[in-house]
Amino acid sequence: MIFGPVISLAIVWMSAGADGGITTTLKAVEGDDPAAPAYRKAELTLANAAPRPVEAVLLRPAGGGPAVRCRFAVPPGQTSRTIVRLPPISLDYTVAALDASGEVLARSPATIDRAGEWVATDAFVDATYSQWLHEANPWPRRARLNAILLLACIAAAAAGAVFIPNRFARAAAVGVVALAGVLAAQHFLKQPDALRVREYYLVRHAPGGPAEVESFTVLAGRRTDRITRRAAGVPYPVYADGPQLSGSDAEVDPAARTITLTLRPGAAQILRPCSRKASLPAEPFHGTVRRVRDEAPGGDEPRSEDYRLIVQANFPHQRALVVRRQSFWPVRPGLGRLRASLASGEAQPRLSVTLSPARWKLSPEEARLFAHWWERYRPTEKTYLINFAGLPGPGGGSEDAGESSFASYRMDVLELSPVESAGPPR
Repeated sequence: MIFGPVISLAIVWMSAGADGGITTTLKAVEGDDPAAPAYRKAELTLANAAPRPVEAVLLRPAGGGPAVRCRFAVPPGQTSRTIVRLPPISLDYTVAALDASGEVLARSPATIDRAGEWVATDAFVDATYSQWLHEANPWPRRARLNAILLLACIAAAAAGAVFIPNRFARAAAVGVVALAGVLAAQHFLKQPDALRVREYYLVRHAPGGPAEVESFTVLAGRRTDRITRRAAGVPYPVYADGPQLSGSDAEVDPAARTITLTLRPGAAQILRPCSRKASLPAEPFHGTVRRVRDEAPGGDEPRSEDYRLIVQANFPHQRALVVRRQSFWPVRPGLGRLRASLASGEAQPRLSVTLSPARWKLSPEEARLFAHWWERYRPTEKTYLINFAGLPGPGGGSEDAGESSFASYRMDVLELSPVESAGPPR
């Protein structure tokens, strides 16, 4: 009577550990993880029947996607448990046991024990970032000009080698061709395979609540390369759709807050969060907006569509805009407390920010960040005060910085509290 259950247990053990002597199970752990909001916690149990000790594990979703690497020591013949952070994009995972050198000792499948409550891909698949996914990292302008000059010299020398009748002059031309080819090769070998890095910070300030920070990094390379990046929190990649997510070869180390992935030319990679935390004010910002009827010139009765916005806020406004529905108003730069009176007749169409950013002293990247905020949060029914700030960083951030191409952009958004009023401004 007891042989049936024993045989069943043996079959389960053999199927779980058939790839080299480990057995694994995963059990979901209740509660969110503030340090890694994109991930969910699970308890990993590993029984090591292999002859060598396990030093780390690599857990990858069975259908593809970013993997998680964790240091987890399990001696031979023992069973241990640990808490791991997993991307909740699948119920099934493949657990690879690694030795101290990173060699795979064995693999085992494991399934989360909570069907229907685990899978959530929203953090990893987000179409609002699609405008950055084809970011290019072209060669610096100076390198392109030098290449054109070298090619012109080679072409001229080659033509001379063909058409010059004198053999000594022809030999000299061939020598020039060879020398130009060597110079061209040296020139391009010396060119760095620069990594173009753009960091974006979107900080939203709500009345009576803490600021919410969304930060992400856009990476673009000149050649296919395997890179490692460190973030201010546990990093995770963002993709435009499910197939891109399934094809990810990223590996995340939550303890070290690093991510390793393959970067290819012409295909940018988005990572969240950024390498640095956004600085926040000691006291929350606050501001109000009052919509009043505008005074008509000459004492005439104002038209019903004429109004004025009275904005007051303790908020930075070096390069600021007030946004309401499909319109915005540029704000005069200044320090300290802001008080602005904005007439409806001076409103500009919202699309002017993204189509003509230079007109409002904004960079194209800041305009893209503005468009991302609008598409992601759909802020149509309220009034907002927005300030843009460029952040210092290594590499300076020049669009033509050859060896180091780094820039950082920040956009602070303050939701203004409405104050009821119907009369003309005082």
